Amino acid sequence: MNAMLKKQFLANLPPEYYDAKVLPGKRILLSDATNQEIRMFDIEGKHTFSYTCGFRPVNLAVMDRDTVAVTTYQSIEILEVGAAEIKLKVSIPTNDKRYKAVAAIDSTTLALGFWETPGIVVIDITAPKEIHRLEKVSTEMGYPISMVATPDGCLVCSNFIDTVVKIKSDTGETVLSKEVHYNRGIAVDQNGNVFWTERDRQRLHLILYDNEAGTWTKDLVLWEVPKQGHADELWGVDVRDGICVCATKQGCVFILDLKFMS
Repeated sequence: MNAMLKKQFLANLPPEYYDAKVLPGKRILLSDATNQEIRMFDIEGKHTFSYTCGFRPVNLAVMDRDTVAVTTYQSIEILEVGAAEIKLKVSIPTNDKRYKAVAAIDSTTLALGFWETPGIVVIDITAPKEIHRLEKVSTEMGYPISMVATPDGCLVCSNFIDTVVKIKSDTGETVLSKEVHYNRGIAVDQNGNVFWTERDRQRLHLILYDNEAGTWTKDLVLWEVPKQGHADELWGVDVRDGICVCATKQGCVFILDLKFMS
């Protein structure tokens, strides 16, 4: 089982953290921490427009068709993504300069994980206020470096100490756990299959989900970055509408065809 490379392009960004997300309509967003920008690309890799954040952007979460949350080192910015521009809807100060993982539970609710702090905070962006903390998140699992919500109301976290875990978004109880190595980005498709990036070896993995048994089965290497001239780390990943987008730390973006999984 392998993914087919459809397109690759260099986003012309300096080497500083990148997350990647696919929006409906096959629009691609990248975070550019050095220039404090969120950049939009089309499926062919053409840069269409950018948005300048108030602080350095870190992770992205797609909340609905045209709304994206971005965590920065001092805030959470909720952005409206239009056909030709990105506008700020609301900025929520956090008074916390640590790295933040983020996942959109629904169109108004976010889960946040903080660097070097086990546990996850759930917030309502309409208030904004903290709803609750997931106190049952195991400290042995480390803290999330990437996080995504699943169709069945859970969160899947790529954690700092070489684990991928699935937890309940209302209690924090661990549902599934799998040991992995050099993990970074995380994504989940509509069938519950988990995609994760192996940072240093530049490989994309697929953890298959057995819906009937409610468990993860095989962990497969789905794709590897071509070795010619791409020595940096593989970080961000997202899946939507039959495609997978991966981004390296230095801004090389790969678009993969996942039609074999349909």
